[in-house]
Amino acid sequence: MVLKWDQDSESVNKIESHKDGSYSFQGYVVYQFPSKDASFQDAKIVATYDLDDGLGKVIGPAFDADAGVVLPKVLKFGSDSGIKRYITINKDLFKAGAPLNDGTKYYFAVTSYSVSSKADAVPLVLESKVNKVVVVPQTPPPGVRLQGEIGEGLTVTHEGTGDATVKSVVVDPSATTGDNYVVGFKYQHYYLDSDGKWKETNFPDSIGKSLAKTKDISPAYLTGISFIASATTRDLKFTVKDLELAPDYSYCDGIKLTFPPGIEILSAEPSGNAGTTPAVIDLAANTVTWGANDTTQNGPFHGGELLTVTVNTPTLPLDVDYLMWDDGWGFLSGPSYGINGEIKNAVGTVTISKETNYFRTENQWYVKNTTTNQVVLDKQRVYNGTNIYADFWKVPANVGANASPIVDGFQVTVDGSFDPPVQLGSVNTDDAKGTYDIDDYSFYGWAPTGRAIDAFGNGTSSIDQLQKDYELRFTGEYEAPDANGVVYVKEGTGSMATLIGARGYSLADHPMNPNPGTDAPFLVRIPFEVWNIDDNRQVNLLIYDRKQSLTDNPFYAFNPNDRMYAYINNTAYAPTVVNSGDPSNSDTDSLTWNLIFWTTDWQNGDIVKLNYDNPLQIGKDAFMFTAPKVTKDLAAEKADVEKINVFPNPYYGVNPNEINKYQRFVTFNHLPQKAVIRVFNLAGQLIKTINKDNSDQFEKWDLKNQSGLPAASGLYIVHIDMPDLGKTKILKVAIIQETQILDRF
Repeated sequence: MVLKWDQDSESVNKIESHKDGSYSFQGYVVYQFPSKDASFQDAKIVATYDLDDGLGKVIGPAFDADAGVVLPKVLKFGSDSGIKRYITINKDLFKAGAPLNDGTKYYFAVTSYSVSSKADAVPLVLESKVNKVVVVPQTPPPGVRLQGEIGEGLTVTHEGTGDATVKSVVVDPSATTGDNYVVGFKYQHYYLDSDGKWKETNFPDSIGKSLAKTKDISPAYLTGISFIASATTRDLKFTVKDLELAPDYSYCDGIKLTFPPGIEILSAEPSGNAGTTPAVIDLAANTVTWGANDTTQNGPFHGGELLTVTVNTPTLPLDVDYLMWDDGWGFLSGPSYGINGEIKNAVGTVTISKETNYFRTENQWYVKNTTTNQVVLDKQRVYNGTNIYADFWKVPANVGANASPIVDGFQVTVDGSFDPPVQLGSVNTDDAKGTYDIDDYSFYGWAPTGRAIDAFGNGTSSIDQLQKDYELRFTGEYEAPDANGVVYVKEGTGSMATLIGARGYSLADHPMNPNPGTDAPFLVRIPFEVWNIDDNRQVNLLIYDRKQSLTDNPFYAFNPNDRMYAYINNTAYAPTVVNSGDPSNSDTDSLTWNLIFWTTDWQNGDIVKLNYDNPLQIGKDAFMFTAPKVTKDLAAEKADVEKINVFPNPYYGVNPNEINKYQRFVTFNHLPQKAVIRVFNLAGQLIKTINKDNSDQFEKWDLKNQSGLPAASGLYIVHIDMPDLGKTKILKVAIIQETQILDRF
């Protein structure tokens, strides 16, 4: 049996953001009660779920009835478990942990509790009011087949490059749809309104809600706000909304904004899902365009992108026309997937009506049912069990991995980060026999990050390039040292790298310099190759000799014993010199990472893997899964007739579910919607007729005859007619009544 308490998301948010004086929300307690009217003191604790914040058990003063004094006691049995939204219960705490019985009523309650930050507060803990709920364990209704199981992890596939894990677990198998779902990521923009509240730009109270004339690439549209950039200028910020809901799954190739006369366009920022689509300003037409009408089938706008245009201070309200070009995927490629799309551009007008001094953007995740094209869960901020915007919204941060709401019978959790890589993530030497010690400048504060653009002065800032991983493949062989102790790597082994400098000597004096006397960078052969394993291609390397001197014997092109600096040049390998090693030259634009080789005691055949964090990227990462089905058919319903039974049988004076002697009964189970139950004695006389027409699979016989008098002890034949199924079922029921003394008639 699954007990859930997250159905009202508004109440949940109110409870978990609760803060009153020194008291703030800490967790939930699940109780079982022996009966509907039992007091709180009669309850037993089933489970406690609390924030993962280090508080755990709450110990404070409490009155001890046995001792008659106030003593320190455990007030709440927290364990830093993290918040949960449901619990699976399979035993009765009031019957020594015996299994729960189908058709039996059980009584539970879920309370929330808050703890004071003041250790001497009295009371230290505040707990919400108890509201009992009655639950009845039962098997699925007749004819219904549940394909999922409680706790079943669904298979999730990933599109994109982010180092993230998305899990989807079945919580309520009776509520799953059999539909396809996608977990996606989006930008959500907020502004601070004049009433002091942060509001979303896509809600009716937002600034500049779209007044679209039409909504093609349906239902995409734009919203807009005016952000006060300076005394004389405004940043108009437009948000691409609901493009992810396009019925044919198309993206947008480009967006054109047309401004009215009197608006002076000063500048515009790049946009698109990667933030690299340039803005083209046409002052004559007073337009700004990102992308084009190219029908690429992979447009750079996926939904949630921000378009920023700086203009002179406008008079509000301001109407801005927009045109959004369909990328044509649904029309050109959709038929291969059973999707018959059309090429439809979105044309509309967005009205900007207010200004704000404050604007913020969040990276949120959502769950969309792609079968129905409906978003079923939105505006989620919990990653790795932590609400990453908790401080801003003043809500608990460490809620735990199981704090996500339950939708359509399953719960989704997301582990991942949007933080771009800033240094070497890890070095894997599992496929190496040598000894290696490798890191980068950022580990010692020598540069803000390990990126080449910070350590060298030039390089790429593209996340797509910086998240790629590399292998150092040691394929080299040394030649014997020459007469001066110089060790060369054999021709045809290893690879060529550009030596760009040295600390202990001039390149002009380097024994391997092909142009002695000049200190320009030159190629040297090193004992390994550098491979971009994401693109499966060999790439180039720049190296710098930090520790060797020309008097060292032996002397290496790449010192295996001490410090060498390097920069990965993520271009297709070619044994040509990076012409100067000068950061101002474009041949270093593709540098990705700085490396420090402290020890490179290599062996031929070694492979050393350099791994960099891959952040989640909006518009690129998506996780897909299919929920189990719930099926019902007539054949299965007819087959389930064989499961119809009665409890207790025999009835021996009492039913454990009875609450007093005036409400005696037995319960028939596994019944269909409609049934006529006729009870006969052994003489064939009809004792009782019960007509059932409801969705409940249970029906009671009150052990009385048609006249309302108690039925005599004995054996009865029960004939159950199911007209919708064309089936009947016959049962024998034995009843042994207590001595009947009728004090009520």
